Amino acid sequence: MVFVVLVGFLVPLFQRRSLSSNAYRKLDAVVVNAINASYGYGSSENINPDQNELIFVVISTDDGDIFATMNASLTMDYFIHLYEKKDKVTSRYDEIYKGYYLSIMTPSYISEHLSIDRSAILPTEPIGIPDDLMIYAGIDRTSDIEAVDSSSWILAMVLIVGYLILIPIVYLISNRVMKPTRETIRHEKEFVANASHELKTPLAIITADAEILREKNPDNSQYVNNIISQCANMNETVLDMIDLSKLETSQRPLERVNFSQLLLNLCLSFDAVAYERGISYSYDIEENIFLEEADSKNLTRLVNLLIDNAMKYTENERIITISLKKTKKGPLFKVYNTGCQIHDEDREKVFERFYQGRSGADNERKGSGLGLAIVKQICETYQYAVDITSHYLQDMCFTVLLK
Repeated sequence: MVFVVLVGFLVPLFQRRSLSSNAYRKLDAVVVNAINASYGYGSSENINPDQNELIFVVISTDDGDIFATMNASLTMDYFIHLYEKKDKVTSRYDEIYKGYYLSIMTPSYISEHLSIDRSAILPTEPIGIPDDLMIYAGIDRTSDIEAVDSSSWILAMVLIVGYLILIPIVYLISNRVMKPTRETIRHEKEFVANASHELKTPLAIITADAEILREKNPDNSQYVNNIISQCANMNETVLDMIDLSKLETSQRPLERVNFSQLLLNLCLSFDAVAYERGISYSYDIEENIFLEEADSKNLTRLVNLLIDNAMKYTENERIITISLKKTKKGPLFKVYNTGCQIHDEDREKVFERFYQGRSGADNERKGSGLGLAIVKQICETYQYAVDITSHYLQDMCFTVLLK
């Protein structure tokens, strides 16, 4: 559509500029010939108008007395129109009026800008052009202007019709081309969802069997504990993959949610965890912030994931602050924590699947690497804006702007 508009605008513009340039170039040549005929000058551009061309030149005094004319029968209306503008002219004046390209020129302009030379064949010295004269000239280009306007309309109609015809054609072709890709993506999502569900049962069996082995054979409890721990990590990853799959394939019904109360309850549930880990934990939640159309379950998941992420990766002073405020753009939810193992250039990677930050203290694996990917998917699903600001080894802050 942008291409259609640009072409439809630029082509007529260039046509009009070309028409104007040619018209004034021809008009300059005719004025040169009129000066030559009246005052005995010569010209390197001795161009005479065709008999059928409607061109006029009038040489007049300041008082309006006509000194010399070319095609006088054409001039009265245009000369009167131009004569009214003469007081504003100090060098040259151009305009388009009733299909004519018109000009007013002063003698000084003609001598400085038009290629007029003293004639070498005249036996006497040619007289100069008096300073109190003005030269009025015009050339008819009515038919050319009408042709440009007509071609512009035709071009615009052709482009619009072509655009309207191309839309369904391009849509059908692109739909056909993209169909295999969409099918591949759909099969991939189905495979991930099915595989995740299928993994839950064997993981539960392995965990149960390992717990029985630990009870019956305490001597090997260290190895069995490793099995149980890795099964727990694997189960967490499977559950996160299932959550992602559900977010991508289906949406829950929306409802009015008191986000202030929901967030307060969730923050309170982390008090014991923060106390146990020696974290300075605080929250500032503005009351009665409601979301008119929201999914409370996915909101709960989003909040839990961001707070849990802060709990896992806080370092240095081990400070976590949570806030919820009303802004002009909407409710703004923030989770801040000290400590950051993410380099500035890798900041946006935290939302990628299976990307994991590392704790500077123990460099241990902290989770499945899908938590923040789920946060990103929830925000995209419900059109929330999520962002991260961070300073390497200092602090980081996640912000979510809710609608």
